[in-house]
Amino acid sequence: MLIQRKLIILIVSIFVFIGLRKSTTILISQFVKLNFTNPNVQEDLNIYYKVLGVVFFAPIFETFVFFYLPFTFLLFCFKNITMSFILTFIIFSAASFGVIHNYNISYLFNAIIAGALYAAFYLLFYKQNMSAFWSTVLLHAAYNSVTLIDD
Repeated sequence: MLIQRKLIILIVSIFVFIGLRKSTTILISQFVKLNFTNPNVQEDLNIYYKVLGVVFFAPIFETFVFFYLPFTFLLFCFKNITMSFILTFIIFSAASFGVIHNYNISYLFNAIIAGALYAAFYLLFYKQNMSAFWSTVLLHAAYNSVTLIDD
C-alpha cells in the first residue's frame, strides 16, 4: 500500500512537473520573444551520446550537486526544516541550477524556474519519506527525455 502511494506520488509529480515546465515556457514565450533552445547543443552529435548525457548523466550529476548537497548542508546547519530552510534551499538551488544553464538570458530564466521546481519537488519527496535524490533524478530524466523528443 505504501509503495503504491509513493509510486502514484512520483508519477503524478512527473506529469505535473512536465506540465508546469512546458506551460511556463509557452507563457513566457507568448509575452516576450525569447529563444528557449540551447545554442550549444551540436546538431550532429550522435543521438546515443545525447540520450546518455541528457537523460542519464546530467540528471544524476545535477541532482547531486544542486539539490542533494545543498539540502544536506542546510539540514546540517538548520537542524530541521523551517520556512527559512525551505526558502534558502529553493533560492540557492534555483539560482545555482540556472547559472550552469546560462546559454542565453531566456535559457537562464527558464532554468531558474526549473531549479525552483526541482527543489520544491525534492522537498516534497523528502517529506513523503521517498528517496528524494532518486525521485528528483527520475523527474529530471523524464523532463529531459520529453525535451529531447521535442527537439
